[in-house]
Amino acid sequence: MNPSEDKQRAEDKRQAWQEALAASLGHTPEAESGCPYPCPFCIGASAMKQLNPEVKAHLVSAGREFLLAARAFMDSVSDGSSGERSAKVEKIHFD
Repeated sequence: MNPSEDKQRAEDKRQAWQEALAASLGHTPEAESGCPYPCPFCIGASAMKQLNPEVKAHLVSAGREFLLAARAFMDSVSDGSSGERSAKVEKIHFD
């Protein structure tokens, strides 16, 4: 396979995933006008369809970096090197 075939296959998989997710949410996008409901998923999917592939790649990269930063933060918050957290729970009694 050459790189252009790989890109086309990835785009086809992405499109199929978007359609399956939209259908599972009960939103079946109409032909060109998009979803009849103003839901965040369909608005985002519609916006992603119109983006340049370079912009899409940049957004995916930024999302990946965000998740790696979140993971590093969560790792730094945990106490001890074994990953176990010693949570202290304080009970608050309401009268």
